[in-house]
Formats: sequence, structure tokens, C-alpha cells
Amino acid sequence: MDAFKCSDCHMTFGTVGLLQKHKRKFCVGGSLGDPDNLLLRKGLYSADTPRQRPLSPDDREYPHYNPNQEAQLRQLAENHGRQMEYLQIKNRDLEKQREDIRRRLEQLGQRVPGKDNSADLLAELRAQEERNQKSLNDLRRQLFEMGQKRVNVIEVEKPMNYPQPIIQQSLPPPPPQEKERKSYIYPVYYGSSLVAEISAMRQAYLQNGGNERDVLDQLSQMQAEAQRIEDEMKNSNYDNRHREKKPDLSGKMNMIEMENDRLHKELMLLQEQNFLSQNKRKSDREDELERELQRLREEQLRKMLELQNEIALLKQRALWERRPEPLPAPPPQPKNAEMPWLLQRPYVDVEPMQPYDQYPNRYVPTGHHTWVSTQHGKMSRQVPPTARPERDYNVDIDEPD
Repeated sequence: MDAFKCSDCHMTFGTVGLLQKHKRKFCVGGSLGDPDNLLLRKGLYSADTPRQRPLSPDDREYPHYNPNQEAQLRQLAENHGRQMEYLQIKNRDLEKQREDIRRRLEQLGQRVPGKDNSADLLAELRAQEERNQKSLNDLRRQLFEMGQKRVNVIEVEKPMNYPQPIIQQSLPPPPPQEKERKSYIYPVYYGSSLVAEISAMRQAYLQNGGNERDVLDQLSQMQAEAQRIEDEMKNSNYDNRHREKKPDLSGKMNMIEMENDRLHKELMLLQEQNFLSQNKRKSDREDELERELQRLREEQLRKMLELQNEIALLKQRALWERRPEPLPAPPPQPKNAEMPWLLQRPYVDVEPMQPYDQYPNRYVPTGHHTWVSTQHGKMSRQVPPTARPERDYNVDIDEPD
């Protein structure tokens, strides 16, 4: 097997391709020389090689001295000084803030306490309790009429004359102020169930600000009593009797009930929308922006429609322009026009002629045909024998195109 050796690094390869690839990518050159020569010259020293000298006392004391270490220590000291200065400034700011907070607390402790508005709160609670009592009486009457028996409802009597607080009795009466008009949420419920009506009334009571424990317990008890009555009516086939009587009602009554349910639903939705609008009121600027956005949206839609119409018209116009032009109609021919002479006769007569005798020794029988070619067809014609009947030839006469 032939070996190919690199002239620079003296490596051998099996093929020329590997040698060329080595020289192109991996060869490091021959600066080190031959390894055998290096082994031979291992014990020799160059004249440029520096000789070792004995260590001085300073070198023995600082064997690992770094000349850049002093600059690093100086930089660390400067950074430490800047951080200490920043911490001192921050400490002074915190001390100042603590002093401000202490001074504000002292000022707040020296203020005169505000007036007690317990009388207004008591009057409002008294009016709310009267409304609740009236609602409870109405519910009790409805339950009595529906169940045809007395409903056991616990009546809670509250004293109407509340004792005035000591602070309010000692102070002079406040000047009469105009009470703010508060919106009252009326109970609205879906369906014709008494339980749903009581639940809606309880929800309206809570939304209007009522939080009396006795009133809430009484409403819960009434709701449980109404649920029990409805269960008894279902068990005694009360609903079945009413279902049998429903067909006797007129269609107008059913329409009125459906309309009533629809109005109840709309009223409930309106109250919910009113409640949400009270919590979230938009400013005039937002309304103006909404109107401007709506106007811009409508204008954009109108422009898009106009562009679509223009594009459709341009497409139709382009299709109309690319339509092939109709061929012109032929001119009208008169009825009594004569046929051209060339079309009347499919061939022409020619006079017999003496052909050129190309083959003088060939025998041709007497009686031959002469072929005449026209542009309408090739016709044959019988030609009488000439002066030399023993030599006659077939001749084709073609007119040049």
C-alpha cells in the first residue's frame, strides 16, 4: 500500500485525497521541525535562553505580588465610601419623615370631634321599619287569602320612642336640613309563585339598605311558610284542579297574564339597568367619543360600500371591453346577378398540340387521352389521333398557382 507523506508536518496518509484535505484544512506547518531532531537536541540550550538567578529577600517575602492589586483595593475603598454616604443621606430622610408623621398625629389628636348624626340615623331606621311592617302585613294578608287559613307569623313589636343619646341631648338641635331624595327599589319577581314574591321583597329590602335581624328572620319564616303551603297544595292536587279549569278561561285572560309577565320582566330588567347605570356613569366626554366613533364607523362602512360598487362597475366595464367584436355582415347580393364565367364552366377547352417526344422508341396505341387541369378540377377529354398515331403520349398540363 502506497503512503503519501506531508512535506510540512511529515504525516502519512493512505490516499492523495486525504493528503490534500489535510494540507488544506488541518496542517499546522513545519515550524517545530522533525521530532527525531528535537529529541537529539533536547540536551542543548539556546544562547537566547535566560538563565535562572537566585531569589532576593524581597522576592522571598512577596512571592505572589500582583501589581494591579493596589488599584483594586483603592477602587473598593472608594465604592465603600460612596455607599456609606448614600446610607447616611437615606437615614436623614427617614428621620425627617418620622418627625412629619409624629407632628401630624399630634395635630389630629387636638381636633374637635365631629357632630353626632345619630338622630338622623334613628329617624331613617324608624321610617324603614314602618315600611317593612306594612309590607309584612300585605304578605300576611296574601298568604291568608291563598291558603284559606291563618298563617302563623310572629309579630315583633318594637318601641317607637327611642331614648335620645346623652351627647345629642346636651347639644343644641341642629338646623333643619333638606333631606336628600333617595331612590327606592321596588320588589319585582318573575312568575306567580308566592315564594318568589317573598324572596324578591327580601332582596329589595336588602338593596334599600335594610339590615334589621328581626325583619330578615321574619321574612325567612314567611318564605318557609309559603313554601310549606305550596307543597301542601301540590300534594292535595290543587294544581291539577286549576289546570282543569284553565281551558274554561277566555283567550283574552291568557293574553293579559302573558302581557303581565312580560311587563314584570321588562320592569326587572329596567331596574337592573338603572342600578348598573347609577354605579357606572359615563361622563359627557365619553359619550361624545362614543358618538364620534359611531360616526366614523358609519362613514367607513359607507366608503367601503362605495368602493365595492366602483370595483364591480370597473369589472363589468373591463369584461365589456374585452368582448370580441362582431364580424361585419356580408354585402347584400342582388337577386338577378349573373354567375361569374369561371364558375359556370368547370373546365376550359384547349387545342390539341404536339407533345415533346421524350421517348421516341416507345409505342403508344392509337387513341389516347389528353389531361387538362384547371383550378376547379382535373377533367379528361378525348383527343383524335395526330399525324403520327404510333407515337402519342399522356400529357398533364397544370396551371401555376
